[in-house]
Amino acid sequence: MNTNQIETRAYSRPSRWGRKVAGIPVSVLSILAVAVIVAAAIVALGPFSAPVTQTAQTIFAATGSAAEPAFGQIEPNLVFGSMDHVLIQEWQSGYTAPVTTHLVIRISDSAGNLCAYFAGVIADSSGTLGKISLDVAPATAFVAVSISGGLDTGSPSKCVIDVGAQFPAKSFSVTTAMISSAKGNAFNLQWEYLGAPANPVVYEFQAEA
Repeated sequence: MNTNQIETRAYSRPSRWGRKVAGIPVSVLSILAVAVIVAAAIVALGPFSAPVTQTAQTIFAATGSAAEPAFGQIEPNLVFGSMDHVLIQEWQSGYTAPVTTHLVIRISDSAGNLCAYFAGVIADSSGTLGKISLDVAPATAFVAVSISGGLDTGSPSKCVIDVGAQFPAKSFSVTTAMISSAKGNAFNLQWEYLGAPANPVVYEFQAEA
């Protein structure tokens, strides 16, 4: 007499710890990884030092915001032969005493033109080419800052004019009360174009000692 036989097979999923990577069991790789992390830990030879705080001290310079005819922003478009009246404001961060500053003017364009080029298109308030009118705000006696007296630096080149080197007396005192929300009116500038620049002219300003 024949009997039916039932065969039962059990399947189990191999443990991931038994898997191999490049012939090495995953379990061994895990142990090695932990060992590397432990080995990379700092072995302290003593306690941390007492905390020391350092405050960065900075003087900022930027143009004002008023539109013509007031001294304020650099006009985005300036008609040939028309005067731009620009206010430079300064303020500080981190200082505990007043700081005397002078102004640095940086002029450039996309072509990398030199100081001599800008001296041939920019004129001061008296119509003299190669000059920019400057005085400490509020202006009472403008001086003529020489553009050709600047230094051509960088690549592409920018014309950097150190006003303090030309007119040391034209300085401004940044007090501790002058902060980002209460800027000080530092310098008044005036210029016009009596030559036609081939590219838009870029102006930047910096405070120096």
